[in-house]
Amino acid sequence: VSVQTVARTSHWALMDGGRIIVGRTRRIPFQARDVDGLPVLHQLPTYRDNRRFKVFYRRLDPASDPAETAAWSPPEAVRVAFVGGGVYAAAWVPGAPGNVSLSLQLGFEAVGEPLLLEAHCPPLKRETMGGNACGCIPAYEPTPADILFNNPELPVCLRCPVGTVKDVLSDESCSPCLPGFYQDGPGQTACKRCAPGSFGPATELTECMACDAGKHTNGLDAQAACTDCTPGSYSTGGASVCPLCPAGLYSDAPGMANCLSCPTSQFALRGSTTCYQCGENKPVERTAELSGSPDAMYGISCPNGILNGTMPFHWCPPPTRRNHM
Repeated sequence: VSVQTVARTSHWALMDGGRIIVGRTRRIPFQARDVDGLPVLHQLPTYRDNRRFKVFYRRLDPASDPAETAAWSPPEAVRVAFVGGGVYAAAWVPGAPGNVSLSLQLGFEAVGEPLLLEAHCPPLKRETMGGNACGCIPAYEPTPADILFNNPELPVCLRCPVGTVKDVLSDESCSPCLPGFYQDGPGQTACKRCAPGSFGPATELTECMACDAGKHTNGLDAQAACTDCTPGSYSTGGASVCPLCPAGLYSDAPGMANCLSCPTSQFALRGSTTCYQCGENKPVERTAELSGSPDAMYGISCPNGILNGTMPFHWCPPPTRRNHM
């Protein structure tokens, strides 16, 4: 940028079209010149000339008059430093996107016309609703200021770490996945639900854990913990459904890892919570035959806890056919 201080007139000449990036320091050089347009190589102020260069800025609406001087920034908002050979640099960090006007002042006198600049959001950021700020795109969060200060080459937004997500345009941090959910990849917008047979007991998980033996989850709800298997069923671990105990076995308490065998001369049907004594003419021992009467002279036994129609003078269960003795 070249500023010619010829009496009360001067002009800016910006070589890159005036594009600046929000949040990044922009140094705009200008050169002091005398009334004849020649460079003034010494630094101001001097003992003979105590005037200083000051730079002011303000945001513009598209319909604003660039020459309007209302709502200019305080002079300390833009730092001016002498570079050498009559060249100065105005250092400024744009805080929001949009059109900006810069005005140069020497002493108490404005020099030249205001300089129009365009402030754009940096890569990985977009204008938020209303255009008054820049926000990181979904799946990204702002780079911590202290890290960015020591590593200015880093992008202003970083991908959400594993275990966290973000689905909106904003400068908010990524949110941890809630219990029952997880995220094993960086830069994501949604958490994953724990699969059936697993659970997520904490926030910000990168994986879920398998249910212990005697427990299960169905994967339909957010599972922060596994549920005990009900009596009559069991699970050896990592189950989405607790299978029913097969015939001849039973479970009489919640959360059982295995079914129990019936004692000798007792039986259990599928899904039983207890065993029954053989030959007691219980309804479960009745025959499936349509013919014959409840007091038919055909019976049951229960080897290994399984009903079998081989004992005389008792009933036999379905689907076993009656055997004549």
